Amino acid sequence: MRIYVHVREKVIALECGDGTQDVIWLGNAAMVHYDSSFGRKYGSPKCIQKEGGITCDPDARVCDLLDDNQHVFAVLDTDDDDDNEATP
Repeated sequence: MRIYVHVREKVIALECGDGTQDVIWLGNAAMVHYDSSFGRKYGSPKCIQKEGGITCDPDARVCDLLDDNQHVFAVLDTDDDDDNEATP
């Protein structure tokens, strides 16, 4: 299973195996790829959203909530500073 996580201007393809990880794992894994300090600069995303702005349950399993090759959006705390929300 592959999920595409949008973090600001980047799209990060994450291989999820059978998708048994929690949704919050997607955000944390994407931040490791997005941030050259391995996620320490920005921390964990505030939430993960599907297209249309639907917020995902962070404790749900990826395979139960998302489809293979689906795109999701990581919303960062610092995005609020710019009054920007993820706009899928």
